[in-house]
Amino acid sequence: MRALPARNPYLYTPARNKSSLMAVVEVSPFQECITPDSHNHTHAKVNAKNTSRKRNETVTKNKNPLFPSTLPFSLQPRHNPRNTIFREFYDLGEIPIAVAHGGGSNAVTWRVDPAKLDYHRYLPLFFDGIREIDHPYRLLSVQGAKQLLAVCPEKVANVMPQLILPLQNALKTRDAPIVAVAMDLLRHLATCEKSIGPMLVPYYRQLLPILNVFRNCDSLKVTLNVLSDGSKRDGKELIGKGRSAKTLRVLVKETLRVLERVGGQDALINIKYMVPTYESCVILQ
Repeated sequence: MRALPARNPYLYTPARNKSSLMAVVEVSPFQECITPDSHNHTHAKVNAKNTSRKRNETVTKNKNPLFPSTLPFSLQPRHNPRNTIFREFYDLGEIPIAVAHGGGSNAVTWRVDPAKLDYHRYLPLFFDGIREIDHPYRLLSVQGAKQLLAVCPEKVANVMPQLILPLQNALKTRDAPIVAVAMDLLRHLATCEKSIGPMLVPYYRQLLPILNVFRNCDSLKVTLNVLSDGSKRDGKELIGKGRSAKTLRVLVKETLRVLERVGGQDALINIKYMVPTYESCVILQ
């Protein structure tokens, strides 16, 4: 008579009682040590370590004193290459402007009369430099652009289409200080001459999308009188403090109202197309 093979203790075996519907499972001593509770507990520890590691990596990546990590992605600054044309021409000595160091805030001085400059060449250069964050490029570009708009506003109308792309590039950085200065220059541009306002209406689709992003942003405050002075950009002074501080939501509202007032009868419908939540400030008579 042939001997039966030995039973493997680690295999499932049916119950001896045929009337029972349950099965008896024989497990190894190693499997008995690992219970479902301990298994879940081990995985919970591993998941907790991975979660804490990812959280630390996120904090490290978003470590920026100007912009906390709690900001949504749409409000976080984008890549801003520091290869502006203004910096290149200024380093070559082809822009007749310099810093006038005084007792108070820094100012600019011109080596030639700014009214005699070729606006087709120089005004787009100054607008391109508002993306700069280093001194003295930021100070010279912002103050120089404002003075050129104020000296000869009649020359701006012919150059205005060349200023849209630099303004759009500055707004696309989504860097709160740069966006605030871009909106400030946009208000100066729209009000420097009577014909500029209606001429800006066709370009709302290039300029207003970023304003729509920051239309409800109350978490970021800036101070425009500090932003115009590049020497004070040390990482903390750009955070708006005091009575002169304004949130980006307030600056966006002020900019849209200026554009509506000077843009003519087609300004409101074009602003509403890009910023649907905007409410008109003009009283119809």
